[in-house]
Amino acid sequence: MEAISQWAASLCFAAAAGGLCQILAPDSGLGRVLKLSISVFFLCSLLLPLGALELDFSDVLQTSQQEKSYELSEEITEEVNTEVYQMMEGQIEGEVQNFLSQKGITPVQINIDILQQGDSVMLMLDLLLEEKDRPMQAWVEEQMSSDLVQVSIHYTEGEKNDG
Repeated sequence: MEAISQWAASLCFAAAAGGLCQILAPDSGLGRVLKLSISVFFLCSLLLPLGALELDFSDVLQTSQQEKSYELSEEITEEVNTEVYQMMEGQIEGEVQNFLSQKGITPVQINIDILQQGDSVMLMLDLLLEEKDRPMQAWVEEQMSSDLVQVSIHYTEGEKNDG
């Protein structure tokens, strides 16, 4: 409140000084320059408190930038994770195909789901094999199952010959 009263007092003194100078100024060319100078001085006295205001929008801008950065980071992380999982699924499918082919098993279809819960990752392996490979089911489950890999095996229905 004291700042406002000081500003008002300085404005009154500036107006009084400006008025006195305008009365004493001649009407010639130099007088017009003096009147212009007095007007600029009064305007500066009027706007002086605005220069003392500390307008700080950096917190608002910084928060907005941080939020945008966080959102962008989340999007990029999600995209990278999706790409990595797709690459992993493709590579695991090739490894499973090669591993089973060493025992003469040719899978009809391999479905791989990678589930992430917190820091742990679980691999769901769904195999569709031909009926002729049914005797190898116990071996496949024993070789491929673990704490992190869950294997489910399904078989194609054989073609029936109608006679």
